[in-house]
Amino acid sequence: MLRRKYRTLTDDLYQTVILSLTILAYVYLLEHLHNFSGDTDNAELNYMTPEKSKLLFDAFPSIYRGRVKLIEESLMSFGFESDDGWFDLIWTLSQKIEDAAKAPGLNPQCDSWPETTQVKEKFGIVRFHLNNHNEVMNDLISEAQEVSAKTCEICGSPGSRVVGRRVKTLCDIHAKEFFL
Repeated sequence: MLRRKYRTLTDDLYQTVILSLTILAYVYLLEHLHNFSGDTDNAELNYMTPEKSKLLFDAFPSIYRGRVKLIEESLMSFGFESDDGWFDLIWTLSQKIEDAAKAPGLNPQCDSWPETTQVKEKFGIVRFHLNNHNEVMNDLISEAQEVSAKTCEICGSPGSRVVGRRVKTLCDIHAKEFFL
């Protein structure tokens, strides 16, 4: 009798955890799919505008080839999970990574060409996740992270990290808006 009650409680707990995880995944997907609706007014989502994203995708198609893959293979299908203020930073980093890949004679069509799997903001710093990278590329990403910690995510002006509901890097003007 006690074993049966224990098993029932364990099964109930397991089902509750699975349901909770399913709800969290659903909410996460809804928030990300909201980005594709064209509504760029919601600053909480932190997405680069479709126009700027397209410029990066078109200029560096081999590095961002993951944008057409399934979510299980690459999170680039969500796009750039940062505001427009880091566009120039991401452009420059993309160019430097491409140059670093060409230096040893790699071809953009080869399997060992670098592939970005995710670009996002986390704790006010750019996160640039890359497959097929080397030490030079790691250093370039570290440099970009240092610059991002001093660059407003929204407008690209000099900024600093501020703590509100989230940690973000903002200029004085956007920091005031952030706390409203």
